[in-house]
Amino acid sequence: MARGIVLMLIFNKINFSISPLTLRILAINIISLLVLLLGFLYSGRYEKGLIKSELKFMVSEGRLFTGAISEGGVRESFDGPVLAADLSRQMVRKLAATNNDRIILFGKMGKIIVDSHKMLGVGGVVEVEELLPPWQSLPIDEKISFLLKKILKKLPTRMKLKPYPNVISSKIETYPYMFETLQGAVNANVWQDDKKNIFLTASLPVQNLKNVMGAILIMRSGHSIENAVYDMQLTILKIFFLALLVSVSLSLYLSETICRPIVKLAKSVDTLKDGAWKCEAIPDLSYRNDEIGKLSLTLRDMTKSLAERIEFIENFTADIAHELKNPLASISGAVETISIVNDKNKQKKLLKIISEDVKRMDILITDILLASKLDAEMENLQRKKVNVEKILKEIVKIYDDYRHNSKNKNKILLRIDKKYHNYIVNAHELRLAQVIQNIISNAVSFSKPDDDIVINLFIEKIYVGISIENYGPPIPEDKLETIFNRFYTERPKQSDFGLNSGLGLSISKQIIDAHSGRIYAENIKDKNKKYLGVKFTILLPKFS
Repeated sequence: MARGIVLMLIFNKINFSISPLTLRILAINIISLLVLLLGFLYSGRYEKGLIKSELKFMVSEGRLFTGAISEGGVRESFDGPVLAADLSRQMVRKLAATNNDRIILFGKMGKIIVDSHKMLGVGGVVEVEELLPPWQSLPIDEKISFLLKKILKKLPTRMKLKPYPNVISSKIETYPYMFETLQGAVNANVWQDDKKNIFLTASLPVQNLKNVMGAILIMRSGHSIENAVYDMQLTILKIFFLALLVSVSLSLYLSETICRPIVKLAKSVDTLKDGAWKCEAIPDLSYRNDEIGKLSLTLRDMTKSLAERIEFIENFTADIAHELKNPLASISGAVETISIVNDKNKQKKLLKIISEDVKRMDILITDILLASKLDAEMENLQRKKVNVEKILKEIVKIYDDYRHNSKNKNKILLRIDKKYHNYIVNAHELRLAQVIQNIISNAVSFSKPDDDIVINLFIEKIYVGISIENYGPPIPEDKLETIFNRFYTERPKQSDFGLNSGLGLSISKQIIDAHSGRIYAENIKDKNKKYLGVKFTILLPKFS
């Protein structure tokens, strides 16, 4: 699996750079493995168990040896049975050969009777010692194994052992615990030889009934124990390096699937500083179906929203400049003309023009401030359950009261579909009322003084619908959507000049859009397709 991931990274020619997040991923995975490695390499307990078992076995084996020697390696004397050198020598050599141990047999007085590693030769005593093969003749794998053993032995996890005394005397007192053995004690100990290797000794008395005739010392190399510990550590190391390879490969793969897309997204967002506010600049990673895919979609949506907002601000600023330029130019021309005109009637006309343009600018600036304030407010629009029927009834009552003191005598008729009783929506009550008032005011301004304004409240599928009908002049078919643009005005000739900024319908659409609703206009026609009037329809999602 690890090899497959590595090959995949290579063959795909990934241009990989180490990022801080990648380093953290690698560090966490590797540190956890190192802690695991140190825990497994704590082989002291395993080593102690092996040594304890080996010493127990040596004592059991020693009892068999002493029993055999006490039976077959003694002769009778005036003082009772004594160890015979010739008989004991043969037996000791045979016993030592079974495990390649060194066995030393001491007499009752502490003198060495026989040493299995010393033989009588023509020139005297010959000491036998097993030698290691020359370093040069070892194959490369054994050399590596030898060096690795040395390194592992230096780890602090291994047992700390006392060095075995370098015995240069044949006296029993110079051998550890042998004097106590002649007194009848049994001893088993572990040591460290001059080559820093494990060295085991077991000493037992040779007895005939309770008469101690001598003692034997069994010396055994701990190579088997060290090899067992080494094999265990080597197995752990192999598992560790395999796990390390898998961990590093998976870390790199994880970095490739997480870090690189994040860096790519960060770089793409950084390029937006240059002013190229396009969502296409952000890579689409939605195919991943994970958090990074969601992040890319969020960034794309955010970029699109920002681009639309920037474009809106730029266009809005240009429109404001254009709308303010006309009355300012009119005022400027009137001011220049009034200073050179002596006719009072003409001066009055010019002053009236200035007054109307100032009024127009005041209305325009007021609506611009309202639109800009509304734009910011829409981001955090607080909504609640609103009864549309109740709002409409209150607005109609206000207009009825106002109608008696106004030159406009338009009667507002409210028609409610009685099949339904729940006209609840989730909305901002004041802003929704503002939209309805805007549409009604617009309808009144286009209607004749005695025309009725009809408001219908109904349910259309998942929407609460409000339609406001007037019988004024129809809207050109190609202007049914344009009328909702900012600063668009097309007023009847009889309406007062400068009293409309062209922002009312634009603001209304902005509010309805913020409520996830729809607003649109259509012309009312009879069966013969004759124009009768105009209808504005508002659709808002029902509260659920």
